[in-house]
Amino acid sequence: DETNRERFIAQLEEKQYPPSMIEYFKEMGYNKIVLFPSKGATINGKSRWAWLEFNKDTYEVISILDTGEHGSLAENAIGNPAEQAGQYMVGVLVGIDVSLWSVAAFSLEMDDYKKIIEAAEKFARGFNFGVSEKIGGVNFGTDVGGTPAANVGRGPKAEISPDGFKVTNNILGFGNGYNDGVSFYFDIAK
Repeated sequence: DETNRERFIAQLEEKQYPPSMIEYFKEMGYNKIVLFPSKGATINGKSRWAWLEFNKDTYEVISILDTGEHGSLAENAIGNPAEQAGQYMVGVLVGIDVSLWSVAAFSLEMDDYKKIIEAAEKFARGFNFGVSEKIGGVNFGTDVGGTPAANVGRGPKAEISPDGFKVTNNILGFGNGYNDGVSFYFDIAK
């Protein structure tokens, strides 16, 4: 609304954000949500800015550079949140399901609850959705489907494909959902 916009613009002016950036936000429509850093990046001794705009009507996410150009690297880091959230939730459900059936299978072979839980958890956590090697805190490998990638856990992930290089989100997704589902099940089972 107008009151929030006026407060937002006043804060930008008070903190001495670039005038062109302030003018851009003054003219921006009300159907957008903006996400930007508190400090610009210093490039060749000059402060530069980039931010993400979320369209509340279409859910489109675009990155804007302080030159007015639209960037692509920042958008790819966010990815499609709805798709990633869906994959994550499927992963959670599959992780819980695999954990449940692992316990059921090991209970046919063992009668000590603690040993059943240990064996079932080891089995459920043994599934690997891709091939990877950890070197100096960075995971190098391939995802399901063979896309070469590197990441440092949950957060940005760099991928190399025939289409080129891109940075994607590694916060949600099926593999993280699966691991969280397994953790959820065994935290309760213990």
